Amino acid sequence: MAYEAIISEKEGTTGIITFNRPERRNAFSMQLIREMHLSLDEMKADKEVRVLILTGGNQWFSAGMDLKDVRTMSKDVRTMSLPPEDLELARAFFRKVENFPRPVIAAISGACVAGGCELIVCCDLRIASDSAFIGLSEILFGALPVGGAIHRLPRITGMGKAKEMIFTGENIDAREAYRIGLVNKVVPVASLMDEAKAMANKLAGLSEPALRLAKFAINKGMKIDLDTALEYDTYALANIGTLEEQAEARRKAAEKSGVYKRLFG
Repeated sequence: MAYEAIISEKEGTTGIITFNRPERRNAFSMQLIREMHLSLDEMKADKEVRVLILTGGNQWFSAGMDLKDVRTMSKDVRTMSLPPEDLELARAFFRKVENFPRPVIAAISGACVAGGCELIVCCDLRIASDSAFIGLSEILFGALPVGGAIHRLPRITGMGKAKEMIFTGENIDAREAYRIGLVNKVVPVASLMDEAKAMANKLAGLSEPALRLAKFAINKGMKIDLDTALEYDTYALANIGTLEEQAEARRKAAEKSGVYKRLFG
């Protein structure tokens, strides 16, 4: 399917979606959000796609919601807001990324603020270039992050740092984001996509059922008590695949690692 606000493509077992609104610093228009819904559905249906990368390219990830695209707002620009149906479509987009059944990697460069930050906290892994800066600036306009980051961010960074970012609206650079655990790795701009693809290839070589169920168990476990989470783990183990499938996954791992060969050979 042809898109305008995004570029959706596949390289081997890796799906790559690139935001394609450079004239607006990849701000999220409602068109972009609708196209993301369609592309994510296509990627989910494609059984060859084992890992998904979301990126805005080397200049900027996303400046958040495109304020020029907001169809209704109050006279006071500080309290502008999306219509309820658009807000729910945006939230559904973030949830669709969070619940995508395979690993999702955010490749972040330049500005990743407001809605951009809302999106990356829905991803499983985050790789940032050394030019990246990340923040939730809504408080500066008398608003709040309403896409879910106000709840997701503390689960990644801890409550204290999340409150600091949300209360002040100040951006942090890539090194600080790495220090607080918001990103997994910081690399030079020129290496960003190579690093993201290398991580995708590493994950694609592992057991698909195990990765899928690990993501399911982690996401569910963050929202419930430990005893219930352990029940989900039991469910995950029971559905990880047949004994033959598990043996095949170990065999493939043994081919790549002497440690696995000693353990399972």
